[in-house]
Amino acid sequence: MTMPMKTWIDEEYGFELKSITPNIMFEVTEFKVGGCKMTDLIDLSEYSIVE
Repeated sequence: MTMPMKTWIDEEYGFELKSITPNIMFEVTEFKVGGCKMTDLIDLSEYSIVE
C-alpha cells in the first residue's frame, strides 16, 4: 500500500519546501540564498550512490 504525499518544490532552486503525508508534515520556515554552499551543509564523500 502506498501512502499519499503532497510536496511543494521551489521552482528556482529545486528544494523541497513543504511535505505532507498522513503521519508527517514539515515546512521550511527560512530559506536564504547566498553565503552558504551545499558542501558547508553535508560532506558528500561520506556517501555512495547505490543503484
